[in-house]
Amino acid sequence: MAIINKSIIKTNPLILFSEYRAELMGIAIIGVLIGHTIILGNITINNTFIKFLNIIPRLAFTQGFLFLSGFGLCYSFTKNNNIKQFYLKRIKRLLIPFIILSAWYYLFQDLIENRNFIGFLMHISSLAFWIEGNYNGMWYIAISIVLYTIFPLCYKYIHNKRSGYKTALLILISIVFNIVLEYFQPEYYEKISIGIEKIPIFILGIYIGSLSLQDKVKKQYIITSIVIITIWIISYKTKTFWGYAYAIYDMTEKLIYMFIICIFLSMTNKYKIHNYLCKILTWFGRYSLELYVLHLLIFCFLSSNVLGHINPIIKVNIMLFGAIILSMPLHNLIDRLITKLKLTM
Repeated sequence: MAIINKSIIKTNPLILFSEYRAELMGIAIIGVLIGHTIILGNITINNTFIKFLNIIPRLAFTQGFLFLSGFGLCYSFTKNNNIKQFYLKRIKRLLIPFIILSAWYYLFQDLIENRNFIGFLMHISSLAFWIEGNYNGMWYIAISIVLYTIFPLCYKYIHNKRSGYKTALLILISIVFNIVLEYFQPEYYEKISIGIEKIPIFILGIYIGSLSLQDKVKKQYIITSIVIITIWIISYKTKTFWGYAYAIYDMTEKLIYMFIICIFLSMTNKYKIHNYLCKILTWFGRYSLELYVLHLLIFCFLSSNVLGHINPIIKVNIMLFGAIILSMPLHNLIDRLITKLKLTM
């Protein structure tokens, strides 16, 4: 890993998100795996070790994924803003891998068990989320596809003059959209809120990605930091009586923690343990999509009526080890299959 010059960090600390993006993705997926293991395994948080593990999901989690997606797409689009190539790349890196990773389970569930071909197509495309709600935990894929679709418009709107005001406006619109939908369509909002309530952090990822590409952003950095910390404090105070404030608190908390992690990794890069830690986190980050999809679908398969009752602890262990063992070979297999498809880039 290249070590960023300290003078660059002083003029633009936001570049740390780029330097440690893979590690943050790793922390995010580890947090997801731990959080789901505790919940799905019915594990009681009653000892110091479990309490410590339960802190990890608070550091980045799925909000971190969405922020880093917006951030990373900003870098990618800045290098090459060809719309056709952008969408082809997203198809290759998200939609096709998801179809391949999930097809085995939905073949079993929709075609073998329920004989529902339309349901199969809806599930492997993630469109089912917008009708059924959070099926098998695949909300993250569904919302990512939508956000990737609208990204070029958001980028072109934000990546210009007065980007801070434009970002604030987009975030405000997304928050108002959530509030209005919850008020007029509460049942439907309940189905899809897990995805749409997190849209602001994706937008913020685009903005911070744009700032990190600039040489000097001291003024914008200070203002953005003050605004985020202020919103974090206000949302903490209001989350007990305003439902959406909890989502805002969750997003700002993750952003603050991720930046602290970046600073920590930057300060410890001269120690040997830093390299080992970064290699582990980078490995998890590289295979985060495979790990996310596989661990949830393996658990759902083990919970099916065909297999009968299996102890939750056994299921989460198979879920974890199965996903970790299969993620790398499946990632490589998918890469080879996509190469053979010869999508024009």
